[in-house]
Amino acid sequence: GGTIGHHGERPGDMPLLSEEEIETSLADATARFISMLGRKPTLFAYPFGSFGRVARDLVVAHGFDAAFGLHNGPVHAGSDPFALPRFSLSDAYGTVGRLRMVATTRPIKIKDITPTDARVTRNPPAIGFTIDQDLRNRQELRCYTFELTPAMEWLGDNRVELRYAKPLPLGRIRVNCTMPGPGGRWYWLGMMLFLAPP
Repeated sequence: GGTIGHHGERPGDMPLLSEEEIETSLADATARFISMLGRKPTLFAYPFGSFGRVARDLVVAHGFDAAFGLHNGPVHAGSDPFALPRFSLSDAYGTVGRLRMVATTRPIKIKDITPTDARVTRNPPAIGFTIDQDLRNRQELRCYTFELTPAMEWLGDNRVELRYAKPLPLGRIRVNCTMPGPGGRWYWLGMMLFLAPP
């Protein structure tokens, strides 16, 4: 039931690589897959789950069917197929209880996302989104990152802006927004950003 996915030839965070370096990494890995397996995998996993617009667009241009980051959240019909979330299920996050919980999460569908590129240089980053579904008790929504919990500002009934009081460390930033749902299930939204040097 498993499959072999593509990961690129060069290790490291793609948002720190040039367009040419990403292109070479994809092409070299594809050549190696074809020589060893006789085919190129159709699914791609961004190294360390981080990507930006340049990496995403090159993965699309290389003909993959879908690509995964490493931000938590369920997939839904409106998910970007080249920026799909996936839950970590290893080490401390690999318990049966966590598996049960994440298998029953519901998506928080959003639009008008800022920033438009997951690779950002503004620090602290300006993060916002508009909830694109009818969620009861949306005021119970809580957003956090491991590095620093942002203040949440509601602009109208559906727009959420996250404000950080101080700069964040450079590198991968995983934003998680959750709220309780019916039947003990959780609504969940995950976003991956990469804070690059200016």
